[in-house]
Amino acid sequence: MMKFVELLLLSIILLIEFAASSKPVSVFDKKIGQLVTSSLLIWEPFDPSNAKHQLENAVAAGEFLEKYPAYICRSSVNSIAVTGYVKKRNEESHVCIVSMHSQIKTKGDFELLMNKGNGAKIDWIDWEKSGVVFTHIDGTVSTINSGLRSEVYYIARHKKNHSMEHHEIDHAIGWFDPKEGFGKIHATVSSSEQTFDNGQVLVTFEPLHYELHDIKFSTIKLKVETKRILLGQTMLRNDGEQSAEVNAVIGYEYNLTRNLGHHDAIARSVNTTVFVAKKEVYNCFWGLETNNRVMNTKGVSTTLQPGTALNISLWGNYTVRDGPYDAHLIIHWADGTKSKKRRIRVNAGYEANLEDQLEIDYSPTFWLHNNTVVPTTTTQRTVTSTTSSSTTHRSIFSTISNNAIERITEKSSIKNYESEEDDDDVNESKADETSSSSKIHIQSCIITFIIMNLFRFIAH
Repeated sequence: MMKFVELLLLSIILLIEFAASSKPVSVFDKKIGQLVTSSLLIWEPFDPSNAKHQLENAVAAGEFLEKYPAYICRSSVNSIAVTGYVKKRNEESHVCIVSMHSQIKTKGDFELLMNKGNGAKIDWIDWEKSGVVFTHIDGTVSTINSGLRSEVYYIARHKKNHSMEHHEIDHAIGWFDPKEGFGKIHATVSSSEQTFDNGQVLVTFEPLHYELHDIKFSTIKLKVETKRILLGQTMLRNDGEQSAEVNAVIGYEYNLTRNLGHHDAIARSVNTTVFVAKKEVYNCFWGLETNNRVMNTKGVSTTLQPGTALNISLWGNYTVRDGPYDAHLIIHWADGTKSKKRRIRVNAGYEANLEDQLEIDYSPTFWLHNNTVVPTTTTQRTVTSTTSSSTTHRSIFSTISNNAIERITEKSSIKNYESEEDDDDVNESKADETSSSSKIHIQSCIITFIIMNLFRFIAH
């Protein structure tokens, strides 16, 4: 029994360690005068087995003489987190060079500063000692996880000059202490620590607003389910003494549900506007599902003989689409600037909406006095009608070609539809999906292992 308990505890520890592997990045918010958590920057433990992929999203602070990036890393010296640079010993070995109090440390166990999906805007802001107390620059990136410590340092660098001719990078990379004198930058130069009275500090700007354009569901793993639903019914009747056109309005309701999904480069809960054909059609907060009850009306009319009537049924196709999609993203940042339009792949978008094509079923005309069918040469008819653009909630996703998707009825099971895309599409899809899917897979395996051992423990 003790063996099962040990296995269970080990599984729980593994899950906790995995969940805590990435750590938040703290940045200084000048408005409130304290550190806050960045929405897109993280500290991630360096993984030698995944170095090539991991370094694609790492933040660089300079360039080696051999023309490869000098990435920002973090490690502890005397239990205090400070930053330095990653040095490549060979294709399979990397170390982090940090320094503090003239101690130069070469660390094999370190963290990388990661810009998830390259979605954060980062910049280097000039700083120079001015003889007054340092005024914090909004958005400066801290070396620590929170502001609970008395020592708060910030990521900084100093441009290489003639006195640093033996230094292997175009910048000396280290950390900034705002409380030392009137501010001091500490960095490793060659094999010693040097301090500087000027340089640059790293800042990041939070996203304020997103724009999504040209949204299009991918045919890879797209699920489509369509149900034909009865929206409403009414009777048209002519109680007059001569033929006349009779009109009525059918009211109907349906749920409109949307979720734009998640993406590494997009911060959760940020205001987002979706454009279709260059027109604003939808506003939401990124990553949060919206569910609205839509009320609408449809006018119907027909010409009836005196003393006759007919029943009208209004039908619609309620369609649920769930799958990856492509879109063009524009980011508006807190400093008032915006990004260029960039193409992204989102793993899972969701929309449940009523199609704009409605069907109106007319029953055979009947006499009001005895409910018998009026003799006629025509049979029951169905008319297809399109709702007006002013009253319908059109889909925010573009239509996929008919040969790519098979519409399925209520009685059918949901199917997956796969097809090959252009090489660029596939490559970007793999790049966006690799990180999140692998983490989800590992978490699933650990959770499954925990549950299996728990049942075995209970059984014994």
